[in-house]
Amino acid sequence: MVLMRKAIFILASVMLIAAVSCKKDENPVDYKAKLPGEWHYVSEDLDVDIYASFEENGDFHLYQQLGEGRHRHYSGNWTVDGNTLSGTYEGGKPWGSSYSMSFSDDDTMILTALNGSDESNTYVREDIPSEVKDQSIDVKSSSLRMLNSQPQYRWL
Repeated sequence: MVLMRKAIFILASVMLIAAVSCKKDENPVDYKAKLPGEWHYVSEDLDVDIYASFEENGDFHLYQQLGEGRHRHYSGNWTVDGNTLSGTYEGGKPWGSSYSMSFSDDDTMILTALNGSDESNTYVREDIPSEVKDQSIDVKSSSLRMLNSQPQYRWL
């Protein structure tokens, strides 16, 4: 009888240890919490300079320079659903695509377009230089049709 109780106790202990060790120790990524901040697009093959600022309140500011000249400043709102980033420009025009987000660390973000192009862009967390903000040209929603005509336009 004592031997039977010990055997049951040992078996129960083994089962409990197995159940605890099989429990997944995954910490799901909180994409909405990781996104806010300032980001810089990394590209070695395009003559483009892009900075993006995502504010916690859902506003974004995009500073884009194609080739030489001043950065263009676009603004609007962003949302996150799971790992999908979407947004609209000021005036309600939606981005050219929503993006699947992934983070290789807290300071590197990869955005992959969900519009069928599978275009992937890498951003690093970096402060936007004050001269970029101060010298940029504001682009209002009525001027957004130019976004589709820019052959090197890569984001949003």
